[in-house]
Parts: sequence; C-alpha cells; structure tokens
Amino acid sequence: MRNLILGILIAVSILVVNFKSSILDHSSNHLVSCQETCTDQDVKNIRLLAEVIYFEARSEPEAGQAAVAWVVMNRTEKEGFPGTIEKVVKQETKDNCQFSYRCDGLKDVVHEKAAWVKAITIATLVYNKRVDDPTNGSEYYLNPDKTKTRWNNLHQQIKIGSHIFYKA
Repeated sequence: MRNLILGILIAVSILVVNFKSSILDHSSNHLVSCQETCTDQDVKNIRLLAEVIYFEARSEPEAGQAAVAWVVMNRTEKEGFPGTIEKVVKQETKDNCQFSYRCDGLKDVVHEKAAWVKAITIATLVYNKRVDDPTNGSEYYLNPDKTKTRWNNLHQQIKIGSHIFYKA
C-alpha cells in the first residue's frame, strides 16, 4: 500500500512539473522577456500601456483590451499626436485628458492583481506587435454607455466589447 501511494505521488509530481513546463513553453512563444532584451524605456512603455488597459478596459474581453492598447500605439505613428507612448498617454487638451482615468480625480491604484497581470501580458504582446491590430488603425475609442461624446467627423471602424473604435 505504501508503494502504491508513493507511486501515485511520484506520478502526480511528474504531471505537475510537465504541466508547468508546458505553460512556460507556451508563454515563452508569445511573450518577449525583458530580462535581457528590453530597455528601461521598453519596460516603462509596457507599464504605461498596461495602465491604460487596466484603468480603461479591464472588464473588456481580451480583444477589447488589446484594441485599447493599439489605439495608443496607433497614435504614436499618426501626425498630430505625440510620437511616444508616454506623451500619448499623458497628453492633455484644453478641456480634458485623452484618457479619462488620467483626469477623473481618483487615485490610480491597482486593486485587482489578476486583471493587472492580464493587462501587463496584453500590453507586452501589443508593444512587441505579437497580436494584430483589431481596430484597423483607429486613434480614438469611446464607450457609448459612459459618455455622451460622439464624433461625427470620424469614421467608425469597429465595436469590440463595450467600446467603439474610430479613425480620422
């Protein structure tokens, strides 16, 4: 009986190790490690993208979270917007901020660890262009349930989750 229990424990241990290894192997195919390849600026950019995802779209499906991050990326390439992720995220207009969480008066504190880890993961994938842009190059988005803003001069591209994405 003791040998049977010992055999079961060994088999379970082997399965757990193999399961963890397959998860790590699967993840490494999609994420770029920042330990050796990313600069301090890359890490900062990924964190800023993750903030936008977390505070603007954490309740959205993964495609919606990636789409919000892609809007930031698209703005860095578009004339009329700042050319860096940091400047895009922190850009203010005369009336408000480009991203509502930056001007809502609330302290930006991460309370949901799992959502933050997911935001970091999605931000890393978008930053490294490991996922396609589902917004067709959109530079704007809004949640019609949370804002009365409508952009008549922009072209609606797609609705993902609760957000509608627009392109100039």
